[in-house]
Amino acid sequence: TDEPAFANTTIIDGNNTGSCIYVYYCQDSVKISGFTLEHGSGTSLGVNNYRFGGGIFFYHSTGSAKHCVIKNNVVPGSGGGISVLHSDVKLSGNLIKENHTFLSGGGISISVSSSVLFDSICLNNIYLNYSSQACDIYLASEESSDPIHVCVDTFTVQNPDQYYILSTSGMGVPNENFTYSILHA
Repeated sequence: TDEPAFANTTIIDGNNTGSCIYVYYCQDSVKISGFTLEHGSGTSLGVNNYRFGGGIFFYHSTGSAKHCVIKNNVVPGSGGGISVLHSDVKLSGNLIKENHTFLSGGGISISVSSSVLFDSICLNNIYLNYSSQACDIYLASEESSDPIHVCVDTFTVQNPDQYYILSTSGMGVPNENFTYSILHA
């Protein structure tokens, strides 16, 4: 169902053994709704032992996450809460908080030919995540790609700088390929 209250009683605990949910090569628009996803450690793609997506890792897929609580995931790589790689994803009404990565995107990492649509009606809350680069949202995109509009109810700060949200080119040069609308901090 789309009932938000179920997220508090339906818990997927990753037990620090991988991503809580790993969506792999699925073009059937996977819908993830009403879960708490915690204690995930991400999935390795065999590259430098980096791991991606503690709560959810979308890889070459399409899908959505709605009314989920994604918290307390620790990833030695990118995307503590959610990692989106070669995928198209819609986020609606999620709480993404207190996730941690050692590389980038403590809350969300979006990279390589990916797009994320932040629902402008059923707003997400993204705050108090931590990473060495872009604590809440990291976007690696080409300057020619369409900007991503980050529309949230609550974010860690009202006017984020590169410490909280960062967009870079494939070469790691900041390109500010996003816009944002934040109601509360």
